[in-house]
Amino acid sequence: MENLKVSQMLQDECRSKSLSSEPNHLSLAAKRTAMMFGCYRKGEANDPEVYTMAIAATLAEYPAEVVEYVTDPRTGMPAKCKFLPTVAELREECERHFEWVRKRDDLIAQGWRLVNGRWVKPGEAA
Repeated sequence: MENLKVSQMLQDECRSKSLSSEPNHLSLAAKRTAMMFGCYRKGEANDPEVYTMAIAATLAEYPAEVVEYVTDPRTGMPAKCKFLPTVAELREECERHFEWVRKRDDLIAQGWRLVNGRWVKPGEAA
């Protein structure tokens, strides 16, 4: 995609579609969209501006932790997809990681601890 830039229109579109209208979260979604696209060779989206808005609007629906994970070149879509992901593929990846985050948070709320990559039961020694 040629010089994909996150415009005010993109942020306005994200704001209208996102669950969180906080400017910092929308800015994060827009920046991470641009970073993720930078990890791919030139793409072939039919309409690059619409595609960019759709990806950013989708990311804006998720917490920052999920957005950062799925756009990170080490852990997210750039590490898993050879070509630009579709909006559906991105949403699936976001949902997959969001579910992991929810399960992790539930375990922590129940007193479990993550020690050296291993879950430790409440009251059990690490």
